Amino acid sequence: MEEARDGDEAIAMFGEYSPDLVLLDITMPGRSGLEVLEEILRQDEDAAVVMCSAMGQETVIQKAIVMGARDFIVKPFKKDEFLRIVDSCFPIDE
Repeated sequence: MEEARDGDEAIAMFGEYSPDLVLLDITMPGRSGLEVLEEILRQDEDAAVVMCSAMGQETVIQKAIVMGARDFIVKPFKKDEFLRIVDSCFPIDE
């Protein structure tokens, strides 16, 4: 698991590591989470990106979902909630 310090580093790390899942904060230094989401999806339209936000950012979260984020989680979040969202990003075909 890797962690970026800012939006530019997140984009660079996505290109370097091609992670299965990206947990991306709406608010970060440098580029906004929406800008980073847009660039990640430009690099890989199937990227699994879950947006993370504090309460009160519902409009931005909805925009992220429309842009292509798989889901969102509101901080602070609990382990079971996080695992439910991760599972929803990778459904098991039956």
